[in-house]
Amino acid sequence: GEHKLVMRYVTIWDVTKHRPGTFKETGFTYIHLAEEPQTQNWRYESEDSHLFVDQLEPHIRALYPNVKKMILLSSLVRGGSQFGDQPAAPAPHLDYFQGHEERKEFYKKYPLPVFFGNNKNEPNALMGTLDTEEYQYEIMLGVWKPLHPRKVCDIPLAVMDARTFKKENQIQNHLSLNILIGMFYNLNGAISYSPEQKWYYYPFQSTKDVLIFHQHSKNQWMANPHTAFINRNCPHDTESRQSA
Repeated sequence: GEHKLVMRYVTIWDVTKHRPGTFKETGFTYIHLAEEPQTQNWRYESEDSHLFVDQLEPHIRALYPNVKKMILLSSLVRGGSQFGDQPAAPAPHLDYFQGHEERKEFYKKYPLPVFFGNNKNEPNALMGTLDTEEYQYEIMLGVWKPLHPRKVCDIPLAVMDARTFKKENQIQNHLSLNILIGMFYNLNGAISYSPEQKWYYYPFQSTKDVLIFHQHSKNQWMANPHTAFINRNCPHDTESRQSA
Protein backbone atom coordinates (compact mmCIF):
# COMPACT_ATOMS: atom_id res chain seq x y z
CA GLY A 1 0.00 0.00 0.00
CA GLU A 2 0.87 3.67 -0.03
CA HIS A 3 2.97 5.06 2.80
CA LYS A 4 2.96 8.71 3.81
CA LEU A 5 6.35 10.41 4.09
CA VAL A 6 6.75 12.16 7.43
CA MET A 7 9.92 14.03 8.39
CA ARG A 8 11.41 13.41 11.85
CA TYR A 9 14.30 14.95 13.76
CA VAL A 10 16.80 12.34 14.95
CA THR A 11 20.10 12.48 16.80
CA ILE A 12 23.13 10.97 15.05
CA TRP A 13 25.87 10.09 17.53
CA ASP A 14 29.60 10.45 16.96
CA VAL A 15 31.11 6.96 17.49
CA THR A 16 34.39 8.45 18.71
CA LYS A 17 32.56 10.02 21.67
CA HIS A 18 29.64 7.66 22.22
CA ARG A 19 30.80 4.05 21.94
CA PRO A 20 27.83 2.09 20.64
CA GLY A 21 29.04 -1.47 21.36
CA THR A 22 30.74 -4.35 19.58
CA PHE A 23 30.32 -5.53 16.00
CA LYS A 24 28.32 -8.56 17.18
CA GLU A 25 26.01 -6.29 19.16
CA THR A 26 25.52 -3.37 16.77
CA GLY A 27 26.14 -4.99 13.39
CA PHE A 28 28.75 -2.43 12.36
CA THR A 29 32.36 -1.47 13.03
CA TYR A 30 35.19 0.64 11.65
CA ILE A 31 38.49 -0.82 10.46
CA HIS A 32 41.58 1.33 10.15
CA LEU A 33 43.88 0.00 7.42
CA ALA A 34 47.62 0.17 8.01
CA GLU A 35 48.27 1.15 4.39
CA GLU A 36 46.42 3.09 1.72
CA PRO A 37 44.45 0.73 -0.57
CA GLN A 38 46.16 0.17 -3.93
CA THR A 39 42.92 -0.23 -5.88
CA GLN A 40 42.43 2.64 -8.35
CA ASN A 41 39.21 1.71 -10.14
CA TRP A 42 36.38 1.43 -7.60
CA ARG A 43 33.59 1.03 -10.13
CA TYR A 44 31.95 -2.41 -10.35
CA GLU A 45 34.26 -5.43 -10.42
CA SER A 46 37.31 -3.77 -11.91
CA GLU A 47 40.67 -5.19 -12.89
CA ASP A 48 42.26 -4.15 -9.58
CA SER A 49 39.34 -4.46 -7.12
CA HIS A 50 40.87 -7.71 -5.85
CA LEU A 51 43.72 -5.71 -4.28
CA PHE A 52 41.31 -4.10 -1.82
CA VAL A 53 39.46 -7.38 -1.22
CA ASP A 54 42.75 -9.12 -0.42
CA GLN A 55 43.72 -6.30 1.95
CA LEU A 56 40.35 -6.42 3.71
CA GLU A 57 39.99 -10.21 3.94
CA PRO A 58 41.97 -10.77 7.18
CA HIS A 59 39.94 -8.04 8.89
CA ILE A 60 36.67 -9.69 7.83
CA ARG A 61 37.97 -13.09 8.96
CA ALA A 62 38.67 -11.59 12.37
CA LEU A 63 34.98 -10.60 12.55
CA TYR A 64 33.75 -13.93 11.11
CA PRO A 65 36.42 -16.56 11.94
CA ASN A 66 34.42 -19.47 10.51
CA VAL A 67 33.78 -18.00 7.07
CA LYS A 68 34.74 -20.35 4.22
CA LYS A 69 34.66 -18.00 1.27
CA MET A 70 34.20 -14.31 0.49
CA ILE A 71 33.24 -12.82 -2.85
CA LEU A 72 32.87 -9.24 -4.04
CA LEU A 73 29.51 -8.85 -5.74
CA SER A 74 29.52 -5.22 -6.85
CA SER A 75 31.00 -1.81 -6.22
CA LEU A 76 29.33 1.57 -6.55
CA VAL A 77 30.81 5.06 -6.46
CA ARG A 78 28.70 7.82 -4.94
CA GLY A 79 29.50 11.49 -5.47
CA GLY A 80 31.54 10.85 -8.61
CA SER A 81 31.05 12.30 -12.09
CA GLN A 82 31.48 9.22 -14.26
CA PHE A 83 28.70 7.32 -16.00
CA GLY A 84 26.90 5.05 -13.52
CA ASP A 85 27.98 6.97 -10.41
CA GLN A 86 25.17 7.91 -8.04
CA PRO A 87 24.54 10.70 -5.54
CA ALA A 88 24.52 10.01 -1.81
CA ALA A 89 21.39 8.22 -0.66
CA PRO A 90 19.14 10.82 1.00
CA ALA A 91 16.87 8.66 3.18
CA PRO A 92 17.15 5.72 5.60
CA HIS A 93 16.92 2.45 3.72
CA LEU A 94 18.06 -1.14 3.37
CA ASP A 95 19.49 -2.18 0.04
CA TYR A 96 17.92 -5.63 0.57
CA PHE A 97 14.69 -6.42 2.40
CA GLN A 98 15.12 -8.79 5.35
CA GLY A 99 12.64 -11.58 4.58
CA HIS A 100 13.08 -14.65 2.37
CA GLU A 101 9.40 -15.46 1.85
CA GLU A 102 8.70 -11.91 0.69
CA ARG A 103 11.68 -12.09 -1.66
CA LYS A 104 10.46 -15.40 -3.14
CA GLU A 105 7.07 -13.80 -3.83
CA PHE A 106 8.78 -10.79 -5.41
CA TYR A 107 10.79 -12.96 -7.81
CA LYS A 108 7.69 -14.84 -8.86
CA LYS A 109 6.66 -11.55 -10.48
CA TYR A 110 10.05 -10.34 -11.71
CA PRO A 111 13.08 -12.10 -13.24
CA LEU A 112 16.35 -12.40 -11.36
CA PRO A 113 18.97 -10.20 -13.04
CA VAL A 114 21.36 -11.92 -15.45
CA PHE A 115 23.65 -9.69 -17.52
CA PHE A 116 25.67 -11.13 -20.42
CA GLY A 117 25.10 -14.61 -19.04
CA ASN A 118 26.45 -13.63 -15.61
CA ASN A 119 24.25 -14.07 -12.53
CA LYS A 120 26.91 -13.11 -9.98
CA ASN A 121 24.96 -10.34 -8.24
CA GLU A 122 23.21 -9.67 -4.96
CA PRO A 123 19.65 -10.82 -5.80
CA ASN A 124 20.96 -14.17 -7.04
CA ALA A 125 23.09 -14.57 -3.92
CA LEU A 126 20.08 -13.81 -1.72
CA MET A 127 17.93 -16.33 -3.57
CA GLY A 128 20.57 -19.04 -3.24
CA THR A 129 21.29 -19.48 -6.93
CA LEU A 130 25.02 -18.98 -6.33
CA ASP A 131 25.10 -21.70 -3.65
CA THR A 132 27.06 -24.90 -4.19
CA GLU A 133 27.42 -28.08 -2.12
CA GLU A 134 30.49 -26.56 -0.50
CA TYR A 135 29.47 -22.91 -0.15
CA GLN A 136 26.13 -21.42 0.89
CA TYR A 137 25.21 -17.77 1.23
CA GLU A 138 24.92 -16.51 4.83
CA ILE A 139 25.85 -12.84 5.27
CA MET A 140 26.07 -9.80 3.01
CA LEU A 141 28.29 -7.05 4.38
CA GLY A 142 28.40 -3.46 3.23
CA VAL A 143 31.88 -1.98 2.89
CA TRP A 144 32.01 1.83 2.77
CA LYS A 145 35.08 3.99 2.36
CA PRO A 146 35.85 7.53 1.22
CA LEU A 147 37.79 7.99 -2.03
CA HIS A 148 38.70 11.66 -1.75
CA PRO A 149 42.04 12.33 -0.01
CA ARG A 150 40.48 14.91 2.30
CA LYS A 151 38.63 13.42 5.25
CA VAL A 152 34.85 13.25 4.93
CA CYS A 153 32.88 15.88 6.81
CA ASP A 154 29.68 16.72 4.92
CA ILE A 155 27.26 14.04 3.71
CA PRO A 156 28.80 11.19 5.71
CA LEU A 157 27.13 7.81 6.06
CA ALA A 158 25.14 7.06 9.20
CA VAL A 159 24.12 3.56 10.28
CA MET A 160 21.46 2.38 12.68
CA ASP A 161 22.43 0.15 15.61
CA ALA A 162 20.96 -3.20 14.53
CA ARG A 163 19.66 -3.83 18.05
CA THR A 164 17.30 -0.87 17.67
CA PHE A 165 15.93 -1.94 14.26
CA LYS A 166 12.66 -3.85 14.60
CA LYS A 167 10.74 -5.88 12.02
CA GLU A 168 7.70 -3.65 12.32
CA ASN A 169 9.78 -0.70 11.06
CA GLN A 170 10.70 -2.37 7.77
CA ILE A 171 8.59 -1.63 4.69
CA GLN A 172 8.78 -3.45 1.36
CA ASN A 173 10.02 -1.28 -1.49
CA HIS A 174 9.77 -2.77 -4.98
CA LEU A 175 12.58 -1.38 -7.08
CA SER A 176 12.97 -1.61 -10.86
CA LEU A 177 15.94 0.08 -12.52
CA ASN A 178 16.80 0.31 -16.19
CA ILE A 179 20.61 0.18 -16.10
CA LEU A 180 20.95 0.16 -19.92
CA ILE A 181 22.37 -3.38 -20.02
CA GLY A 182 18.98 -4.58 -18.77
CA MET A 183 16.36 -4.27 -16.07
CA PHE A 184 17.40 -4.73 -12.45
CA TYR A 185 14.59 -5.77 -10.11
CA ASN A 186 15.18 -5.70 -6.37
CA LEU A 187 13.19 -5.92 -3.17
CA ASN A 188 14.70 -3.37 -0.81
CA GLY A 189 13.50 -1.90 2.44
CA ALA A 190 12.17 1.49 3.44
CA ILE A 191 12.37 2.36 7.13
CA SER A 192 9.68 3.79 9.38
CA TYR A 193 10.56 5.87 12.41
CA SER A 194 10.74 4.67 15.99
CA PRO A 195 12.09 6.71 18.94
CA GLU A 196 14.07 3.59 19.99
CA GLN A 197 16.30 3.77 16.91
CA LYS A 198 19.88 4.88 17.49
CA TRP A 199 22.04 6.27 14.71
CA TYR A 200 25.84 6.63 14.55
CA TYR A 201 28.48 8.07 12.24
CA TYR A 202 32.26 8.35 12.11
CA PRO A 203 33.47 11.97 11.78
CA PHE A 204 36.27 12.93 9.39
CA GLN A 205 36.57 9.40 8.00
CA SER A 206 39.73 8.98 5.90
CA THR A 207 40.50 6.80 2.89
CA LYS A 208 42.09 4.27 5.25
CA ASP A 209 39.00 4.09 7.49
CA VAL A 210 36.53 1.44 6.34
CA LEU A 211 33.00 1.08 7.66
CA ILE A 212 31.77 -2.53 7.77
CA PHE A 213 28.05 -3.10 8.31
CA HIS A 214 25.37 -5.72 7.69
CA GLN A 215 23.41 -5.30 4.47
CA HIS A 216 21.54 -8.59 4.95
CA SER A 217 21.64 -11.72 7.09
CA LYS A 218 20.12 -15.04 6.09
CA ASN A 219 19.54 -16.80 9.40
CA GLN A 220 19.37 -13.97 11.93
CA TRP A 221 17.71 -10.57 12.30
CA MET A 222 20.85 -8.49 11.78
CA ALA A 223 20.89 -5.51 9.42
CA ASN A 224 21.90 -1.87 9.59
CA PRO A 225 19.61 0.62 7.89
CA HIS A 226 21.77 3.48 6.64
CA THR A 227 21.60 6.92 5.08
CA ALA A 228 23.69 9.92 4.15
CA PHE A 229 22.95 13.13 6.00
CA ILE A 230 23.80 16.80 5.62
CA ASN A 231 26.27 17.99 8.24
CA ARG A 232 26.05 21.77 8.78
CA ASN A 233 29.08 21.79 11.10
CA CYS A 234 31.81 21.41 8.48
CA PRO A 235 34.78 23.73 7.92
CA HIS A 236 34.36 25.81 4.76
CA ASP A 237 37.41 24.28 3.04
CA THR A 238 36.17 20.69 3.11
CA GLU A 239 34.88 19.13 -0.10
CA SER A 240 31.83 17.00 -0.81
CA ARG A 241 32.54 13.37 -0.17
CA GLN A 242 33.15 10.78 -2.82
CA SER A 243 32.92 7.19 -1.67
CA ALA A 244 32.80 3.56 -2.75
